[in-house]
Amino acid sequence: MDNLNIKISTEISKDLAKQTSEIMPSGRICVCCTSDDLDYAKSVISDISSFDYDISFIEYPDATVPDDENIMDIVESDEDIRLFVGVGGRVVAELLARACAIRESEYIFVATTPDLYGVAYSLGKVEPFENSEVKPPHILYVDENCTQGKKGYASLVGIILGHAVELFEKEYINRLSGRFD
Repeated sequence: MDNLNIKISTEISKDLAKQTSEIMPSGRICVCCTSDDLDYAKSVISDISSFDYDISFIEYPDATVPDDENIMDIVESDEDIRLFVGVGGRVVAELLARACAIRESEYIFVATTPDLYGVAYSLGKVEPFENSEVKPPHILYVDENCTQGKKGYASLVGIILGHAVELFEKEYINRLSGRFD
């Protein structure tokens, strides 16, 4: 299983700007989010704007289904986009995990909701999506100020860690049963 690079932060904008500049000093970034998270996504990238980046957005409607058709928005986006930043929950995380595997691109994910069921699949080697590989994010940020209070924050952290344990358990069982070397 890949190492989980999870950071809990109260200053997402500053942390994200620092991480982005470490990945690439300049270039083109695409921010992916749902309509509900658009204003938050714009505030998250405020500190990134001070660097020499060209920033674009892919906004999905709130009822978007993370299917093969919808990942093509990311896969077919401009070739000069070198980094994707996802903001939101399960839908955006799954879209980026699948699309960035196809594009062979890096992405950072900012989780803002406890609605992350299945997100941890993108953090490991398990491939739950039929005929589809997944790529883990370069880093997964958890914004403790944007998760419906302390209860939502605790739920978000618990879900992420619970999925990580589930992935470890599945890999262990698959190795014991001889499915994986």
